[in-house]
Amino acid sequence: MRKLSHKIYAVSAAVLLGVGGLAVAGPAAAANFNGSLSCPASTVVKSSGYKGGTGSITVSAPGRSYTDSTSSTGFSITVKGASSTGSWSVSGSGATSGYGSCGI
Repeated sequence: MRKLSHKIYAVSAAVLLGVGGLAVAGPAAAANFNGSLSCPASTVVKSSGYKGGTGSITVSAPGRSYTDSTSSTGFSITVKGASSTGSWSVSGSGATSGYGSCGI
């Protein structure tokens, strides 16, 4: 029974050290969400991102881009592109989600 308790203690210590290592990890890496769309002629490519972190976020659609470098969090940014076809992207360490869409 004593050997079993030593094994359980060793495994518990290893798990705690592993979890502790995650807690002291460095800053989050920059997120990157992107793609391309071909929208109907009467619409344009739009890019939307959510700023859930304190780092910067850049939201881009064809021909247009917006960057927020403040430490504010908890809001969405949408950029309306200049054409109906092209690439969209949301990037930065503050970006927590992003998507492209067609719209007016």
